[in-house]
Amino acid sequence: MGIPVERYSKITDKNNREICLLRAFPCAWGKCTFCDYIEDNGHDEAEMISLNKSILDQVTGEFGVLEVINSGSCFELPKQTLDDIENIIPENPNLQILKNVIDGANQLSKGSYKVIYDFTLVRGQGYYTGCVFEIASAKFGGTIGGGGRYDNLIGKFTGEATPAVGFSIGFERIYAILHETGFKVPGRKKLAIIYKNDYIGAFNLADSYRDSYEVSMYAFPKKVGKLLNRLELQGFNAYVIYDKDNEENNFNTIDANN
Repeated sequence: MGIPVERYSKITDKNNREICLLRAFPCAWGKCTFCDYIEDNGHDEAEMISLNKSILDQVTGEFGVLEVINSGSCFELPKQTLDDIENIIPENPNLQILKNVIDGANQLSKGSYKVIYDFTLVRGQGYYTGCVFEIASAKFGGTIGGGGRYDNLIGKFTGEATPAVGFSIGFERIYAILHETGFKVPGRKKLAIIYKNDYIGAFNLADSYRDSYEVSMYAFPKKVGKLLNRLELQGFNAYVIYDKDNEENNFNTIDANN
């Protein structure tokens, strides 16, 4: 591509580490015209896998730290390259947690929306203590919601440590999108999915009912009767108790107002 590149190097004067510059698919956002890496991405997956493997083969692991740089986020790297990286670094429980999050989000999306992992994303508020996220709409061309993890914010007001995740929604932006697309709120019956263990399975079950019901999800409580009474007061028409470990009770639907 006419770019002289040293794709493997070591930093030994401070924070010792090995660095690899890998090639990836174009960035999913593709909005940063000033980005230097835009000239280094590619579309030939086989070529990228081969090049990246030759670079990773130079890693010795002598410092126990590997820094990977590429033309996009790590999620634009070919899957085989991600596997090659995993094979050369020490086993880390945090990697499995991250993989579980990625796999779970992809299962839940079912291709109906795109999940992009951007480790450069920064939210404006200073109270976030963990991951942050934003929700974007192609019809609007910007974010329509966002939030993140804040473990210390509530404690400033209550005096008790209260881990939390929250988000805000741009109602005006969402209304504008719905208005432009002619969306009308349907009058549907209300259904509760009460799940015992498998959240992803319960979510998929809930999704299968959404064409016919307004669906809400609840974790299985200690006192089911209280929850059912509350659901009836809130106008729910039915509920399903979902338990993946008990086939007999997986899909028992009961009318709450019958």
